Amino acid sequence: MSEGRHHYSLARARSSLLHFGIGRLLSALTGFLVLVQLVRLLEPRDYGTYIALIAFLEIFYLASGLGLSTVAQRYVAEYRIKFGTGDFAGFLWRLLRLRFLFSLAGAALCAAGGAFYGRVHGATLPMEAAALFLLLLVAGSCMRYFDEVFPALLLQAYTQGLALLSNTVKAATLALAGWSQWTLDYRHLVALELATALIALAAAYSLLLRYLARDEAAAPGKGGPAAPHMWQVARRFYLVQVLGQAYSPNAVKLLVTKLLGLQQTALLGFLQSLTDMLRNYSPAYLLAGWLRPLMVSRFVDRRDTREVGNLASLVFKLSLMLLVPFAAWFATSGDLLARWLSNGKYAEASGVLVLLTALVAAQGLHLLMSMVCATLERANANILATAGACLTLPLAMLLSSAYGLAGVVQAMLAGEVFWLAVVMGALRRAGYQIRIDLAGSLKILSTGIAAYLALSLCQGEGSGGWAVLVPLAASLFLTTALSALLKPFTDSEREIVAKLVPRRLFVW
Repeated sequence: MSEGRHHYSLARARSSLLHFGIGRLLSALTGFLVLVQLVRLLEPRDYGTYIALIAFLEIFYLASGLGLSTVAQRYVAEYRIKFGTGDFAGFLWRLLRLRFLFSLAGAALCAAGGAFYGRVHGATLPMEAAALFLLLLVAGSCMRYFDEVFPALLLQAYTQGLALLSNTVKAATLALAGWSQWTLDYRHLVALELATALIALAAAYSLLLRYLARDEAAAPGKGGPAAPHMWQVARRFYLVQVLGQAYSPNAVKLLVTKLLGLQQTALLGFLQSLTDMLRNYSPAYLLAGWLRPLMVSRFVDRRDTREVGNLASLVFKLSLMLLVPFAAWFATSGDLLARWLSNGKYAEASGVLVLLTALVAAQGLHLLMSMVCATLERANANILATAGACLTLPLAMLLSSAYGLAGVVQAMLAGEVFWLAVVMGALRRAGYQIRIDLAGSLKILSTGIAAYLALSLCQGEGSGGWAVLVPLAASLFLTTALSALLKPFTDSEREIVAKLVPRRLFVW
């Protein structure tokens, strides 16, 4: 068992975190460039169609995985510790083969279902676009699986390098299209997504072979003794994932397409892309791939749930520190930001942006608690909470008729709060000491309220980049300074941070 432990040492964790930070920064810049180019080059109807197709791809990935995501997130780290290098390689290659076969079978079912839908309703994608999209379902799903496998091995240099490669290819292609004044529609975007997925997939396999060869495991082994309950746990969490897709942002986008039309889908997709950047670069999501294998390895070694709870509480409060200043900024400058980025195509965004930021905070805590449940192998609470949260969709249908997009996001937020209440209550009843520091979280929220009041009093007339960015800088400064005064983090959380950065640098 000792052969794999060095893979999750403190030195490896620090190195992975460094690669993660640098890679995320670069991919964030290129991802933002891609978003701005998309909303400026595409008409809202085509952009709305593209958003709906990508939402379906995300749902397809989870639905066609049949538990493989849980295996990657939970058991790749454990088996990296338990297996010899050759046996571990065999285990990993089997997972990748299954991911490809499941994706291929799922795409075939989608093709048959799409043909049936077209005969019944008389409307479907054009044949060329449908063929490209089916290929994208397979290639995109296989590529996304590496986004779960590599982080489980603390290979953040690989994960972030692939994200940067994908964003760079898209940004360069869209820049060429804008410079050449090409007319783009959603079909061109599907083709671009497919080409990018194939390039990244080839690079991912090359990197995996490099990793295995470096660990003297290039040749697949016969496999070690698999945990007898692995697939049972994976199936339970797969049920959670499938149920969760019934009220996920991706399902909501498809619902908005039906209820409010492609124009509103485009607006929701644009605004959600902005807050998704905050979500993806908030500590809860930013550190998820780095934190998940550490949670598993620590729990396997020590069986101590208090450290798992402290990690979750720390990362959630770090996420709040990022999100709160943006929420204050969106409340005062959201309309101006939307008009500026979209060149006037989208406006009246402040209220929805604030709600989406609150949703991102709840989703971050959802992710952390899901990681805790997976680490503890407690799927039952997850299943009950997710089944109840499916009421989000009928609630969204009800609120959308009265409040439009704002009502849809309110329903999504209500679903997340319900899920969190059920899961945390169930863990507490089971005797697990998993606590999120409420007092510290409220201190961070109070800094956002103060920033909002200050920005509202100082708000002036103006347009363009400076009128948008100066309030953001002010909000970030105010919330960071006030948090340093209020000290929202507990001593145990500061001890965790001190293992990674010098204690004097963390003043909160």
